[in-house]
Amino acid sequence: TIDYTKDAFIPRESVDKIYNLIKKYDNNALLLPRLYLRVNVLYKGIPLNLTIAGVDFNVERKARPFLRLSAGSLPANKENILIGAAVAKKISVNDNLVIMGKTFTVSGIYEYTGTIDDFLVFVDLHELQSLYNTYQLSLINVSSSKLDATPNLLNELISRIENTIPNVK
Repeated sequence: TIDYTKDAFIPRESVDKIYNLIKKYDNNALLLPRLYLRVNVLYKGIPLNLTIAGVDFNVERKARPFLRLSAGSLPANKENILIGAAVAKKISVNDNLVIMGKTFTVSGIYEYTGTIDDFLVFVDLHELQSLYNTYQLSLINVSSSKLDATPNLLNELISRIENTIPNVK
């Protein structure tokens, strides 16, 4: 996981540098960008304070095939969202959430994972960035069997990223 420590966001200009460095080490690595925002949303006219995770659903499905839905289906468009198991105690499939004036429909609920994902609302990353007029990221998870199998290569990449981009861990 690549995380920015200074302001809690990886600046846009650093994202491309990070992507390029990773791809030099493993061109087949899957990069899972995420943007976390704690925001007020409207649910049936009632404000709820929730943590929204902006994700690339296509890459998430490839890198995390173990994630299963307990109800509903995967998002069919940018207006569909997924929710974690804990969020589903209040919100159901086909319910609407209004985020920054835009209505999203819950298309599915992730099975209980015992992780932070249980407490998140998952929205298309680019849609979330557009709504909040930010093109930064909170973190980038990297899925790479090559880097996992070669600790020296992984350590070299980590060192290059930390030396190239200030405040990144």
